[in-house]
Amino acid sequence: MSAQVQQPQLTDDQWLQLHRDQLVKQNVPAAVHSIIARKMNHEIFDCSTTFALQDGTTRVVKATPKHGDAWISDHALVFRAPTDAKAALAQYPGLAERFATMARCEPEDALDKAIWRYAQALPGARPPVWCVEDEIGNGFMRGSPVAIGTAHITDRRTGDTFAVYWPEGDLDVGSAPRRDPYPHIKPGLRRDALLSASADSSERWRAAYAAFSKP
Repeated sequence: MSAQVQQPQLTDDQWLQLHRDQLVKQNVPAAVHSIIARKMNHEIFDCSTTFALQDGTTRVVKATPKHGDAWISDHALVFRAPTDAKAALAQYPGLAERFATMARCEPEDALDKAIWRYAQALPGARPPVWCVEDEIGNGFMRGSPVAIGTAHITDRRTGDTFAVYWPEGDLDVGSAPRRDPYPHIKPGLRRDALLSASADSSERWRAAYAAFSKP
């Protein structure tokens, strides 16, 4: 058995130097770069200190000023093709139950009603790589005014992907902050397809998948 290869330790500043281009390309404010670097470098998952899921909606439980903090979260699922997502749900029944709870559907409709509703393409990946955020991420309201910024970061040491959130405005306790679910996608046919697809239907989402698959 070969020995497990340990990842080299980086300082927070070194992590930021290695990943700053991803933050800049996704318009992550410079004011939260150091916070993200620290939490990504040390895998600090503390969304639950500021947010809680209530009846399927993410609400603020700790007041936070604009750009006063940032949070990271694992992706619940990452896949390259619809068959990969279907296989993952079959292999991990608990995952299907999680997605079914998010979309308030039965576990066997989870692929159409949850994954195809919430999946997003990772920035810059061709062919597309899709990710589904966890319950907190998918519990944010969608629309304007935008109070939560979102980005998707790949840790270049491991290849693992994470969702990153930060406050684009002051967050008040009890509020249900809104977000732009596709901040890196420019206005046009692809964005229109995704926005309409996220409402409900798997057929629309498959159209969005086809749109993204084109060069």
